[in-house]
Amino acid sequence: MSLPSSPSLKNVNRLRIALIVVVLLVLSVLAYQSWKIFRRYARNGNLAPRYPFHRFLNPHEDFQHLLPITPPTADTLKPWMTFDYLNRTLHLPSVYLQSTLSIQNSSYPNLSIKRYALTSHLNTDEALLRVQSAVRAYTSSSTKQLP
Repeated sequence: MSLPSSPSLKNVNRLRIALIVVVLLVLSVLAYQSWKIFRRYARNGNLAPRYPFHRFLNPHEDFQHLLPITPPTADTLKPWMTFDYLNRTLHLPSVYLQSTLSIQNSSYPNLSIKRYALTSHLNTDEALLRVQSAVRAYTSSSTKQLP
């Protein structure tokens, strides 16, 4: 078996080099186009890091947008709020709403007002009004007791 002649080996090497050059050119064009698209998104503000570095320094910032700006009052209660959330934010005794509203559900205080309405066979608005009146009664009685 004889080795290929020198001219055909040179042709194969030239083809390989030409193929490598073409691939590098195509990759360069794709990289340039991707960079232009990235810069356009960055200029328009459509490109923001999902988790900026400062959030790693203060991980609680990730959840600040989920909290209300001000603590809820009796007028701002929502059906998604749980009794545990109400007890903590309104500084209510842990069993006050349970005893006042006669809640027998075993998942109290991790029970939302909406779930309370469903298990008590009430309309959500009616349950919300009951919770609001119970909160108002507690806050009015606790403010009267202060000196």
